[in-house]
Amino acid sequence: LNRRALRTALRELADLATAHARDADTNQLVRGLSGLVRHYAIGRFSQIGVAGLSGRAWLDFLDVHGGGGAFSKGVGAALVARPYQARGAVDEAALMALVRRWLQANSP
Repeated sequence: LNRRALRTALRELADLATAHARDADTNQLVRGLSGLVRHYAIGRFSQIGVAGLSGRAWLDFLDVHGGGGAFSKGVGAALVARPYQARGAVDEAALMALVRRWLQANSP
């Protein structure tokens, strides 16, 4: 994974933010952020078998690699919980900021 991958991921994050500002669809935002983080993690950590992680193991992985607890114990938990909850509050700005920090922490 190279710097171009980070730029592409950050551009995708900006596109997700723009779409959310326009549509106010939290479920769509969370699905997009989840896919973005997973895709980036698979590219960056393919040797660890990231693709097979789910649930708590996935959140723990994200925390170990730059999340600092914000995935398993904070707003990042929405990446796992939200697809199964049609409603519920999500701090969208905090979640997008967490994803941005995680991407940057895992850039080459």
